[in-house]
This record gives sequence, C-alpha cells and structure tokens, in this order.
Amino acid sequence: MAQLKMQQLNECQIDQFQQYVWDFYKKQGRAFAWRHVDDPYLVLVSEIMLQQTQTDRVAIKYDQFLSIFPTIHALAQASLKDVLSVWRGLGYNRRGMYLHQIAQRVVHEHAGIIPQDPLILQTFPGLGHATARSICAFAYNLPVVFIETNIRAVFIACFFAQHDAVPDKDIMPL
Repeated sequence: MAQLKMQQLNECQIDQFQQYVWDFYKKQGRAFAWRHVDDPYLVLVSEIMLQQTQTDRVAIKYDQFLSIFPTIHALAQASLKDVLSVWRGLGYNRRGMYLHQIAQRVVHEHAGIIPQDPLILQTFPGLGHATARSICAFAYNLPVVFIETNIRAVFIACFFAQHDAVPDKDIMPL
C-alpha cells in the first residue's frame, strides 16, 4: 500500500487503508476459538488472557478454562485457588485473579451482565482503556476506538513509516 500522508485523509485514502487491512486479514488471518463470538463472557475471558500473552499460548488454555468455568457465575463462585490452577501456564497470575474479581463484581453488582460502557469496565481491576473498549467492540459491536499493539503497528507502518517515535495521541485521530 502506498504511504498515506498524515494530513486530512480523504474517503479514497480511508477506503484504501480499509481494503489493505481486509486483504491482509484474508491472507494472514488465523482462526481462534474466541473469534466470531459475541458472548460478552467469552470475549472478557479472551481479552484478559490475550493481555501480554502470545495467541498460541492462549489458544491452548482458552477452551480448557471455559470448560471448567463455562459462565461468569461459575467463575465467580470458584475459589481463587482453582482459578489460578487453571490459569497456570498463561503467566501474570494477577490477570487470573483480576478475572476472578471481575466475575464476582459483575455477578454481585451487575446481575451477571457485563457492562457495555467502557468507562464502567475501566473501573474493574485489570481493565484499562484498550481492554475495556475491545470488550465493548467485540462483545457488543459498539463503535469504540482503542489502540493496542497490533493496531499500533499497522498504523505506524502505513501512516508514520518515517517517524521514530509515535505517541498514541498522534494515532488516535486516524
């Protein structure tokens, strides 16, 4: 794809960029159990597992975790020891602890329904700006904007190839 300029993007450039991303996905996209699901609990589990963890490692644990904790209620009722036992192998055990705490809070404060508001989600342990919005995007199909590692890499390659350091505030308008 031709290098796009950072100035005002016109519709043609936006269409070109979107086509570039879709073409790449069609050629390089990988199948994962958490893709094409819209159950908020399944999305929550995958998004927390995917934080700072390679997808291949998550692919091994995702189905196992959900077979033991198939619902947010099952996870909320489990002991932390059991949750961390199943989490073993994903690293960063505090993420497993946070997921357990989130499940308990969702069950007790939100009647078992994961909120659709990213600002509410950001009040949960372990959910920052990007993860809260990714949950809203993938679970509820909401038009939210977030930047994570892969999104950042694509935008830098396409729009900022000549720059050494690009802050998120420069990427966000795109």
